[in-house]
Amino acid sequence: MEAYNYLREHTTDKGTRVCVGIILLTERCLDIISSVTATRVSGTTFSVDGRSYALSDLKCSSLPDSSQRGAQQTCGASAGVYPLLQIGFELSTGFVKLIDICFDDTRLTSLYVSGNFNMARGHLSTKADWMFSSQQTATFWFLNAAPQWQTFNGTNWETVESNVRYCASKKGADLTVYTGTYGVATLPNVDGVETELYLVADTKQIPVPKLYWKLVHDAANDAGEALIGINNPYVSAPRDDYYLCPDVCSKLSWVTWESNDQTKGFSYCCEVSCSVDVNGSEMPDPQPLLLKPGGSKDVHGFVTPDSSGVISLSRNEQIVVACPDNSLQATGQSQATAYCVSGSTFSIDGRSYDFADLSCRSQPKPSGQKTGSSCGSSGQYQVIQLGFQVGADFYTLIDACFDDRSYNTVYDHSTMIAEMGGRQSGFDRPDWLDGGFFGDIDVDNQYKRATQIQTVGTLLGSSQLGSKYISETSDYFLSRGHLSAKADFILGALEYASFLYVNAAPQWQTFNGGNWNTLENNVRSYVSNNEVELEIYTGTHGITTLPDVNNVETELYLYADGSKYIPVPKIFWKIVYDANTKAAVVFVGVNNPYIENPGSDYYVCTDVCSKISWISWKATDQEKGYSYCCEYADFKNAVADAPSLGVNSLLT
Repeated sequence: MEAYNYLREHTTDKGTRVCVGIILLTERCLDIISSVTATRVSGTTFSVDGRSYALSDLKCSSLPDSSQRGAQQTCGASAGVYPLLQIGFELSTGFVKLIDICFDDTRLTSLYVSGNFNMARGHLSTKADWMFSSQQTATFWFLNAAPQWQTFNGTNWETVESNVRYCASKKGADLTVYTGTYGVATLPNVDGVETELYLVADTKQIPVPKLYWKLVHDAANDAGEALIGINNPYVSAPRDDYYLCPDVCSKLSWVTWESNDQTKGFSYCCEVSCSVDVNGSEMPDPQPLLLKPGGSKDVHGFVTPDSSGVISLSRNEQIVVACPDNSLQATGQSQATAYCVSGSTFSIDGRSYDFADLSCRSQPKPSGQKTGSSCGSSGQYQVIQLGFQVGADFYTLIDACFDDRSYNTVYDHSTMIAEMGGRQSGFDRPDWLDGGFFGDIDVDNQYKRATQIQTVGTLLGSSQLGSKYISETSDYFLSRGHLSAKADFILGALEYASFLYVNAAPQWQTFNGGNWNTLENNVRSYVSNNEVELEIYTGTHGITTLPDVNNVETELYLYADGSKYIPVPKIFWKIVYDANTKAAVVFVGVNNPYIENPGSDYYVCTDVCSKISWISWKATDQEKGYSYCCEYADFKNAVADAPSLGVNSLLT
């Protein structure tokens, strides 16, 4: 059984409820009658059809047999993943359900062995959680078991089972208990490689769980906790992936297990909450925007995962799920407030949904808006915000300093949050959008290789030169060079904001996929490793040249039909700034793979890369792009249009 397999039981349910006057007798009972209605007369005397019986005489001829059936429902991370099964008793009056089972029917459940350092038949809904023997027999279905090391089964797990029963008795409360498994346990193979364990090795069925968990919910008091144990006595120092949440066992006086005993099973307690793995199957697709109610209208206004890639919310904590320009498939609303229930279950308007089902009808599209503010050394450029319009609010992810005369982005700014190590990966690349900032120019068409060959040929006065410098097959062409990189945003839905052409400039693909890509990865690694938030300013400077038909260095543009627009930058630069410590470093790359010996117009400041330990590009590789590092003040003296920042030191 896998991550979302759980069992539901009522630990304090009195089952047949003899004390309220009615008892149901199941198959093969007194006088060959499968069930009767007995009315309590007094004490332990009951009346059946006008005749009195002692309660002890109302017995079955043999112990009733339980049965299992399909509930005609599904369960798991999203609708339709696993079938929901039920265990209980078939009566003439209908099926009496005791246990719900969310079952992975592709991995099955059967073969088990016993012994202290072997796999026991680990009860999920345990026998002792039920009041009567007839109910207890219903727990002995293999559907209600998973492989559990006996060292754990007979110690810490047995202790916590007893603790839960004690808690129910002490509180006099009905508790709903969900018990399940997570992950697959491993042991090192003959080569020392950690290898997953299964009871059926050939087909890898019946996985040995990595963790067992028990979620205890007191619905009447809206309280609950999760109790988790490591199912592997050979793990002496569990890694972080064994610990799903902060341990709060110190707050639970009724939990008495020996949580730090390796053989008995390292164990811990968690507050009941919702968690969504952004790289797992829980994420909806198309993905909505996830907003903090009343949050700021910038990157910090979005709900984001922690550095392990998990979005965590407390019980009843709210999240706004938004699909601007379309609607949620589940509710038809453009946005809705969802409340955390538990796990990946959320409630909207009183109805429960799995988080994976809160998808949009289409992927929300970003847009840009002019702010009326200016930028540049003389205020000669305009500020454009890129982000998402959600109702009356605009959520800004990128601020761009844009020259609307040449259609060139001087620089843009974005914030890289400290939890970058938990970013969602593998999100599909969307189409680029012009946002209405490029007049009548078809920017998509200008980036096509055939158009580039024609444009460069026109600029250099020779179609042969156009074909010489722009390749139809290799990386020698002008790509859409992201300024704020797609991968700098922690969720896929947010990445889309980077696909507005205001956030791009013509960049040779040899450089884009070479040293510039290395730099972007290095910056993200720095943020992930140090868990620090950084302000990122990425821009362009100058216009690169190639020799024309007369060997005269000629400036390059992406558009040259009469007027010239969208210049090809001479250099790309990136300021990485820690606003808390006032430390910064500037990275600069030459955007021209045909220049063998760049002059001082390409090297605008003194190289200090030797002081930066975390940059790994090949700085002297012509094809990948000559690259270097600068002190902020030195760079700012050379590039006046760069933003003005309060910098005290070099970010090393």
